[in-house]
Amino acid sequence: MIPVRFAVPAWVALVVLGVGMVSGPAAIAAPSIGQHPAQSTTTVRFAPLTPSRVLDTRLGVGAAKAQAAAGSTTKLQVTGRGGVPDAGVAAVVLNVTVVDPSGPGYVTVYPAGARRPTASNVNYVKSQVIANQVIAKISADGAVDVYTRQATQLVVDVTGYYLTGAAYGPLTPSRMLDTRTGLEPQAGSTTRLQVTGRGGVPKTGVAAVVLNVTAVDPSGPGFIAVYPAGASRPTTSNLNYATGQVVAGMTIVKVGVSGQVDLYTPASTNILVDIAGWIPTGSDYTPLLPARILDTRNGTGQPQVKVPAGGSVSIQVTGHAGIPTSGVSAVEVDVVAVNASDPGFVTTYPAEANRPTASVLNYAGGQAIANSATVKLSATGQLTLFTRSGADLIVDVVGYWETPVPNTISGWVASTDHQVNVRSGPGFDYGITGHLDPGEHVDGTLASGSWAKVNGGYLNVGTLESISSNLRSINGKLNASSLCMISVAYNSPDSFDPGYTQLTPRYLNCPAVVAMDELQTAYKEKFNHYAYIDLSYRSYAEQEYWYNKYGYPRAAIPGTSNHGLAEAVDFREYTGSTEFDWGGYGNTWLEANALTYGFANPFRYGTSGESYHFNFVG
Repeated sequence: MIPVRFAVPAWVALVVLGVGMVSGPAAIAAPSIGQHPAQSTTTVRFAPLTPSRVLDTRLGVGAAKAQAAAGSTTKLQVTGRGGVPDAGVAAVVLNVTVVDPSGPGYVTVYPAGARRPTASNVNYVKSQVIANQVIAKISADGAVDVYTRQATQLVVDVTGYYLTGAAYGPLTPSRMLDTRTGLEPQAGSTTRLQVTGRGGVPKTGVAAVVLNVTAVDPSGPGFIAVYPAGASRPTTSNLNYATGQVVAGMTIVKVGVSGQVDLYTPASTNILVDIAGWIPTGSDYTPLLPARILDTRNGTGQPQVKVPAGGSVSIQVTGHAGIPTSGVSAVEVDVVAVNASDPGFVTTYPAEANRPTASVLNYAGGQAIANSATVKLSATGQLTLFTRSGADLIVDVVGYWETPVPNTISGWVASTDHQVNVRSGPGFDYGITGHLDPGEHVDGTLASGSWAKVNGGYLNVGTLESISSNLRSINGKLNASSLCMISVAYNSPDSFDPGYTQLTPRYLNCPAVVAMDELQTAYKEKFNHYAYIDLSYRSYAEQEYWYNKYGYPRAAIPGTSNHGLAEAVDFREYTGSTEFDWGGYGNTWLEANALTYGFANPFRYGTSGESYHFNFVG
């Protein structure tokens, strides 16, 4: 069938009686799977792990058995190790420890192969043992680079990972605040920092940000508390410092008024802040106002007694400080060791599990030191803390993750005339291993983002329909809430009948819109403008309009167009340009690259078929 250009004028927004669907999109839909296979609201986005050691240069684990040299970069493979999958991972949660450095310096962790950012994750002095948590974006081959300014031993434990397409935006670290270039915050002061709309963080839709906060040369002992701007300052801390020290700590902080956070310091000190990532609203992570759930100094959460050397304490986390009593897989906490009798370390892990060979923070005798930790909870909602030497322990909770729920999918291939692709992994960068026929029934399990594990490989769920096996009965009658609007920036600048302008909304199924965004980004990098789109979703009423006007085969028989399943786009047809004609530069680029983003032209090259028509095939 030869698809015909169509508009989405107001006259086609009518209810189809007896079907309970509308014939055209009525509003911009939130990104979702929409009419595609049914699934629960919680997906496997963040996966907490019992800590596992993936690098220890003292023992030759993960790298050569040798001290990392001054100014060197150690590439660390993280996927396929410590419980992290081989593929489909966007970022990992690491605890990075520096052991016995040769002089003062810092460690920076970033995606392997990327340019090293002007940011730091761990700051150290000579001979120190110090740790900090890092949420690190990984490279395409599943690795991170660990740079050290001075020669030192490096130890890295993995405690969790984010899947590709998860509700988390990992970023290559960048600096958001450095008061050394301005005025030093004074004792008892609060510094307000704008975090949204900067450093890769969107202006809106942000629930929390991942920050690495560093205190530089404080005038006396103290701490920094980071909390949502506009909220009352909590009785908690994110990092603790001593006079003249340089110390860093990572925190996941809820965003406050106008996309800002507040940083309080009781002693004057310079403050550095680096952004590492952001968490959108509606994700499986819920940020909280920091709340103390354990303090052995005063009996909060446990008896008022120091934890003895080699001892452990278990605390109930769920049901406290705003955390639900069930459905919680992990928590983000700040752990503080105070009044330690000797040098040692603290390990956090799920209660009732075996204690892992890992640490969350390292301390010296008499020192007060903090670190953030992502801790998987036991089935009863508890966590355990072990301390090597006698110490008072403090735990502040700042957020929690919902329990991941494996999601089954079931549907039919949403196509009237073409096959869709099965790939070897959950992404367009994986090879095609097979095909599914139009209308073929599919069962599987949602694996990563919009990809499901099916028999023979992975399928993009944007190629499926879950309402009915009779695709013709729903063609052009999709529920408005199941569709997502294509960016207006991609719309054709032309005006044409019936009622099309550049501002007329165009729609596709939501996974196809995500893929289209990636295609358009690449196209614009190549040609300095977008691949403009004339048409996309076609309602049943519009199909009837064109069929009555032109007849078959110029117009598809109503109910048989792939446009009616929100699976097809027509790029710009313009008499003054051959961009998308056979052999035009746009068509040539699409023929070579569109499949990389899940789109394909069903017509044989150079025929009378439409050179500008592309279906979403996964």
